[in-house]
Amino acid sequence: MKYEKHEVLKMLDSDTISALLKIYGLTYQHLALPLRCTRQNVLYLLKSGNMKDYQKAIILDIFTSYGMETAELMLIHQMTSKAKKLKGRGINE
Repeated sequence: MKYEKHEVLKMLDSDTISALLKIYGLTYQHLALPLRCTRQNVLYLLKSGNMKDYQKAIILDIFTSYGMETAELMLIHQMTSKAKKLKGRGINE
């Protein structure tokens, strides 16, 4: 099933990207070179949530080159969103 790219890019928030980095064993340095910035800048972008769509598209391309599929992205995004909601309610796992 094909999804619109802008819909997929909406799912690439900071928590989802961080979770995918852990799953694929990647570091900020793996994102820094294609984004043409430093790894500290990547960390800043993730913490601030100010990532542009073209940057998210580059990150999406990196993860798809490692074999990630859209369904996996949707699952990870759903899991991180649910964890964020539970954490906001004061429910700890």
